[in-house]
Amino acid sequence: MSSETRKWFLAGFAITAILAMVFLGIHQAPTGKAQDNPPGGSSPNRLALQAELEAFPPTITGVEAEQVIASAVADYGPPLVIPAADFVSDGFSPANFRFVVEDASDRGGYVTSNNDPNVCVMAPVYLPNGATMTSFTATVVDKATNARIIVRLYRTNKTTGNPTTLALVSTGLSSSSNSLQDITTTDVSGATINNLDYFYYVTTCLENANIQLYSARVFYAP
Repeated sequence: MSSETRKWFLAGFAITAILAMVFLGIHQAPTGKAQDNPPGGSSPNRLALQAELEAFPPTITGVEAEQVIASAVADYGPPLVIPAADFVSDGFSPANFRFVVEDASDRGGYVTSNNDPNVCVMAPVYLPNGATMTSFTATVVDKATNARIIVRLYRTNKTTGNPTTLALVSTGLSSSSNSLQDITTTDVSGATINNLDYFYYVTTCLENANIQLYSARVFYAP
């Protein structure tokens, strides 16, 4: 074999080896925390919501939730209401996010997805400076038998850009129901509104068309 032929042979072998390593790198299983992520989607917002779920107290639902809401109204008056129409896509999968004005069952005014687990949405929260948040509620429909909705109240520091979850509510993973339900919590950290140092918002992900978000409400003392 001539030196020129040998050079081309070795170059071809090196290219083949590099392509093989790239292929194996693409197809090997992810390591670390990525293996712990629930199946269904890779949206960063969705994975963050799932990861925080166990760190918060259980969500209040049913009759107890209605009692909490009634008590908050009696004590502090109407809450700040964030309707579904205020929510917009976070940009990860905007094509499959939709707002429903009215559906075939005469319901409407909710956001949902076209069965895309990466559809996540967000909306701003505007409360007066110095107000104290007392509870956080979301009105939802969860007809899914293998998914849940997790709604999170956030604030971000305007100087550092660091986000903090202040409250979180969710449905059960197998709590399928066609009824509107209020999911609520009275566990709100950083409850005093500080508009000088933070801005506030709500975010959630809509894993499939059986999950619908109608509104979020923040109860507060002026």
